[in-house]
Amino acid sequence: MDVPKRAWAVVGCAWVLGFGMFGRILCFPPIGDVVREALSLTHSKIGLFFSLPVAILAITAIPSGRFSDKVGPRRAAGIGAILMALGSFASSTASAFWPLFVFMCIFGIGFSMSFSSLPKLVGLWFPAKKVGLATGIYVTGIAIGVAIALGITRSVIFPITNSYQGTFFIWSIPLAVGAILWWIVVREHPVTSVAAQQGLTREDRKSSSDHVWKNPGLWFATIAFFFQNLQFYTWTGWAPHLMTLKGASPETAGLMISLMSWVSIPFMFLTPWISHKIGLVRPFIMLSALGYIIVAWSAIYISVPFGWPLMVFLGVVVSVFPLLLALPVDLVPKECVGLASGMAISGSYLGALAGPWVAGHFLDMSGTLVPALIVLIGSGIAMGVFGFLVPETGWRARQKDSNQ
Repeated sequence: MDVPKRAWAVVGCAWVLGFGMFGRILCFPPIGDVVREALSLTHSKIGLFFSLPVAILAITAIPSGRFSDKVGPRRAAGIGAILMALGSFASSTASAFWPLFVFMCIFGIGFSMSFSSLPKLVGLWFPAKKVGLATGIYVTGIAIGVAIALGITRSVIFPITNSYQGTFFIWSIPLAVGAILWWIVVREHPVTSVAAQQGLTREDRKSSSDHVWKNPGLWFATIAFFFQNLQFYTWTGWAPHLMTLKGASPETAGLMISLMSWVSIPFMFLTPWISHKIGLVRPFIMLSALGYIIVAWSAIYISVPFGWPLMVFLGVVVSVFPLLLALPVDLVPKECVGLASGMAISGSYLGALAGPWVAGHFLDMSGTLVPALIVLIGSGIAMGVFGFLVPETGWRARQKDSNQ
């Protein structure tokens, strides 16, 4: 099946939007100390600002998915893009805790609306066998946004204005560009959930919801995604501190975690491409889980020089992300993909909140991250178990079912 040019336009605009939203979120950690000193905040409040968009995503992803099903994913993501840009630009004017908190909440609501709608829109425009590949392409925008934000915010962006407000303003520009491109270029798919919902009775809508809430495969996928996010955000947040505890300088530790991000970029595309070629998804989830177990176990014993190859390996392991993000598209009917994506994102990003918090709690209690690494080993095992339970959605499995 040929893919229309408009489908690739959707992926291109999703790439820009992903770069802008995650670049804006990850520009905060490098200048967190600047914000803390300027506003006289505690470390816990700085942690709150960093996790606030993710917390709002976890809370509102399901209603955002329902909204996407109701108005169409193009409109929902576009409205979210506008809210993100407005909240981000407004945050560049904040000089106190509460204004910054309110503006980041506005950003977080827009982030939830856009991020929850992208999987559905890509699922509508692309045939099922290419959804994972298309998702992998636009997710590279997210990975590049993360890598650049962590790598140049403090050394390049911050010195331009020498203020956190100016840094927020500069990182708001990609969001504004993404929002403008989205409304100009992206079009709703002819067969959207809007048209489908207009012809549905109340019983039909209940049946569609049942496809989501009573779908064991979707629950297994969500739990596997939970442990993936727990791993990723724990490593992103605490790997630099882990390396400094082993004797690395803060600069070296920061370079190590940025190396993970840069390595992940090509593999965010290659992993879905290989999955598409061989027609299988589930083995990649299980291999990623095994990789997380190896990384956490190795991190307990390695010295600083071995941190470099460990971060390279971790960059490969995290590349299962686009496959997990695309799974709801293949597990439920198209008319309720928005709700299914919302459920998967909501449940999985609780892991993004829980992982870093648990690691920090263990660090406060014991002065070491070894207990947190043991938890990561356990979460890798759990990810592998639930990954095994996820129904195979690759084209090879569908082809086998059609032949029976």
